[in-house]
Amino acid sequence: MFDGQSIVPAQRPIPLVDGALANFLTGRGTSVDRTTHSFWLNQTMRPEQIEAAYRSSWLIRKIVDVPAEDMTRAGRDWTATKEEITKIEAEEKRLKFWHAVRTALTFGRLGGGALFINLADFAPDKPLPAKIAPGMIESLVPLYRTQIVLGQMDDDLLSPTFGEPTVFRVNTHAQPIIHPSRLVDLQGANGSRPLFDFMGRSFLGR
Repeated sequence: MFDGQSIVPAQRPIPLVDGALANFLTGRGTSVDRTTHSFWLNQTMRPEQIEAAYRSSWLIRKIVDVPAEDMTRAGRDWTATKEEITKIEAEEKRLKFWHAVRTALTFGRLGGGALFINLADFAPDKPLPAKIAPGMIESLVPLYRTQIVLGQMDDDLLSPTFGEPTVFRVNTHAQPIIHPSRLVDLQGANGSRPLFDFMGRSFLGR
């Protein structure tokens, strides 16, 4: 007489989903499996968030400031006569050279900056002269990325400036046109699309 205990239920085959094992108890390999339905998301900090973090966190200020300070603290050595070095250092002091460079580097690490070379010719839309006489530089102006408006990009693949702006504008009331040769751009972390992210990204949000 059959006692009902000798029957062993048949094992159900483990289903395959897209060539991978699926487990309907844990959800692995199904539509609820977070590991198989993940995707990369480009999360970047907005400029106002970056500025707020920089102003409110001493650690973030150190992350941004210390490399810029290290790069400008020691100055540089000159291979020149003592008289020439004296003149060069006097010009650097007049222009507040190291302070301007340090500030521009800090702006660069926050997401992009530049150093504007302001000449006495008052023609910022013209190329920088091949030779600059002593005293011709009026000032060195650090600019943050929000102060700079990019002009039309050079999309000529054969151009030596491919992927770079053909002109810049300063975000002021007058919006003067700046020739690229008069701006020393200090980009942030490299973006994934250089044609559309020329100034780079903040080292905080990369």
